Amino acid sequence: MIAPQHYQDQVFAIAMWDWTWLTCTYSGESQENWDRTLDELVERGYNALRIDAFPHMLAPALEGSTETNFRISPYFGRYWPWGQEFTLNVKPWPALATFIQKCFDREIYIGLSTWMLDDRFTHRRNEIRGRNDLVRIWDHTLNLLKKEGLLNRVIYIDLCNEAPMWMPSVERRVLELAHPESDKPEQWNIKQRSFLEDTLNGAVGEMKQHWPNLHFTVSFSSHYDDYMEMNLGNFDLLENHLWLAMNEEFGKIVTLNLDDDRDWYEVAEEVLHSITEDHAKWQSWMIDFIHKHKAWADRLGIPIVVTECWGPILWRDHPALSWDWVKDWCTWCVRQAVDNDYWIIATSNFCAPQFRGMWEHITWHQSMTNIILKDSTRARLWQKAKQK
Repeated sequence: MIAPQHYQDQVFAIAMWDWTWLTCTYSGESQENWDRTLDELVERGYNALRIDAFPHMLAPALEGSTETNFRISPYFGRYWPWGQEFTLNVKPWPALATFIQKCFDREIYIGLSTWMLDDRFTHRRNEIRGRNDLVRIWDHTLNLLKKEGLLNRVIYIDLCNEAPMWMPSVERRVLELAHPESDKPEQWNIKQRSFLEDTLNGAVGEMKQHWPNLHFTVSFSSHYDDYMEMNLGNFDLLENHLWLAMNEEFGKIVTLNLDDDRDWYEVAEEVLHSITEDHAKWQSWMIDFIHKHKAWADRLGIPIVVTECWGPILWRDHPALSWDWVKDWCTWCVRQAVDNDYWIIATSNFCAPQFRGMWEHITWHQSMTNIILKDSTRARLWQKAKQK
């Protein structure tokens, strides 16, 4: 297995700040001061950051509109600290250039992605219907960054977070192709897989032709067995999101209500009981899960990356909810990812300033990033590649 050439001597401890880096910059919010939060990221030992580049908003609309201001509503309910609490006007450019430059000034590398957030007036994301649209918006975005000299520390570009979930028009087409149904209802049929293969693997292939010195992928968080059957031969790396909450049994226990907190004490009690009493069972399931995805990457001959991961998908600061078990579980999982030669590793999907209970435990982050980066001068992954 060979790493993307430009970075094959490095490994990365990455944090995921999604779109919050842009939408939570108003007074009193978690990203009010980028200099402070980025300094805190460095203090915790991270050398990489994955963010939303808002490519569908940076690129002109299909009808030619060059609107640069957008109105974004909160994606999650008010109990969830991803994104802003209010409907806000945002201007992704030149904010993206300013933010990335601040990262580069601190030697923080960047992974670019997008959640295709909706704008209340333009609904620009609905224009993303297939491979040509993905190529169009990302070509424009990368050209903007190239003009500013801001591509040198971009490790990779994820054309869409957790495809196809965040592309409504693409997801709608997948549903339209659902007949005849697959032999297994939970899986996609051949028409659905062919459409997504053309959209995703095709777009990655075109972007590699346009930008041969950059590295491209699409991240996944569902339908893994379907994607394993597709041709992903254009991918430069495999970025899969891996949580214990994906286990059906544990997922039922750890699920929190997005709209209110009436059940959170009960959930907390059940989770702590399960993670204690069934710890060996969950470890066994998780190590198999980690191995399965590494084996998939090995078959493709590309490195594996994980930027959202390990325990619950949804958790937060709340009197009923403890971060202790989350950190303990993430510690064990990070060690498994390192031992399995994962290339870019997150400590959790809660490594961001708005999750104060997780963020403020500085020594925990430092211990985790030390585990990930301890062999960064010549990672074990590349030593194996050299020996083959």
